[in-house]
Amino acid sequence: AASDNAEYKGMGTTVVAVLLSGPRIHIGHVGDSRLYCFRQDRLSKLTRDHSLVQDLVDRGLYTEEQARAASVSHILTRSVGLKAQVEIDALTAELQADDLLLVCSDGLTDMVPDWQIREILRDHANRPGTAVTKLIETANYHGGRDNISVILAQACAD
Repeated sequence: AASDNAEYKGMGTTVVAVLLSGPRIHIGHVGDSRLYCFRQDRLSKLTRDHSLVQDLVDRGLYTEEQARAASVSHILTRSVGLKAQVEIDALTAELQADDLLLVCSDGLTDMVPDWQIREILRDHANRPGTAVTKLIETANYHGGRDNISVILAQACAD
């Protein structure tokens, strides 16, 4: 754990793990990295951020817009590395052929709103490499204040 070494005290990381099994996706998730599904021009967030601002949004104390601008937006309630054990959210979802799965860090989602992510995926749905490049370029254009990790995969028919 990061807490065992003074140099790394307070450091942690986020994880989104994905296992594809036929028409299902099994997801393990900790932190504020996200998994989205883009299907039929609709972007759905499959994970829930483990952050202080997400808790405030869930309680109705912040709107989504307030959460994006909040000074506490990067305070995680769960991460890997701070403690020897961490609670992992695990869920399963059904996939359809041609669904696009987007795994990304907050370096993308802090800079690019969901509506713009959706537009980029829509415009480049048949060119995943181009979509990834465009997402990263857009995040950098909007300030790129953090590392930007983006993985895009397309579900196939059985």
